[in-house]
Amino acid sequence: MAKKIYHIPLEKTREFIKENKNTIDNLSKDKKTLEYNKLLGKARYTVTIENFINFLKIDKNIKHALATLEYFNSIKFIDELCMHFNFIQFDLEQNNINKKDFFYAFCNVFRKKNSKLFDSLFEKLFVHYHSAFNKGTDINIDYKEIAKSLAVFKKLTLKESFGELEKGCYFKIALDEKIVIDIEGNSIKTLRKKAYKGLFLYMLQ
Repeated sequence: MAKKIYHIPLEKTREFIKENKNTIDNLSKDKKTLEYNKLLGKARYTVTIENFINFLKIDKNIKHALATLEYFNSIKFIDELCMHFNFIQFDLEQNNINKKDFFYAFCNVFRKKNSKLFDSLFEKLFVHYHSAFNKGTDINIDYKEIAKSLAVFKKLTLKESFGELEKGCYFKIALDEKIVIDIEGNSIKTLRKKAYKGLFLYMLQ
């Protein structure tokens, strides 16, 4: 799993959980309540994954799309999220509650109470962990095309500049004449890929 997730609104999510602790905790008190919220939450969560798949055009490759869907529903991934969300406070093991069921039920409460934070959180989580998931494969997301499309949608003027340094090279991207990406390295080709992925993440904020 990737480690640097500073750009993801985890702290706001933890605050949401703290503010709604009683509501979330009550999910595990009644089996029918848990089951009801689990089914609706899984549907909401699955639609969020589908939106991510469509947005990055992953659905052009069904095998890749299916693998992505399975990965984001895997217990390995959900365990990681539960750790970040500090779900240990809900005593799931002691109460014999399936962690995956509780996660889906939580998603229903989360999406209903704060859809903006829910969408922002998972949009960024999926982008972050998708990169780790695809390491060592031949899967390639065209962040340049997506970032340029976002710039057009947001009516921003995008301009890139690059060149050689005494040691290595640089690559910069400006939006409306403001430099938002400025990186250095040894290969302009490699820097371009990193720069547009960085720009994509920046524009999601």
